[in-house]
Amino acid sequence: MYSKGDGVQTRSIEDITETYLKGLLGGYVYEDFIKGYIKQANLHGGFYFNPENFRTQIFMYSKPNEDFVWATIEINLNEADREALARDFISKTLFR
Repeated sequence: MYSKGDGVQTRSIEDITETYLKGLLGGYVYEDFIKGYIKQANLHGGFYFNPENFRTQIFMYSKPNEDFVWATIEINLNEADREALARDFISKTLFR
């Protein structure tokens, strides 16, 4: 999902990630999820996943425009590799 921003930050990436996680728990236990955040000059990103399934949710806001992207990646990797993939995906994303 993509939405165009207006340059006004209304919520932090931590708040956005937490809101989506709590809203999409789907019977899982909150404490079982692995979460992470990346803040760079050009974007802020967050991700979460549950090691019990293959789905990783990624959220990003561009800086300074606040364009928003929500991506879902389904892949069979161990926890460390999934976290590395999410961090790499976020850090290498370029908004145009």
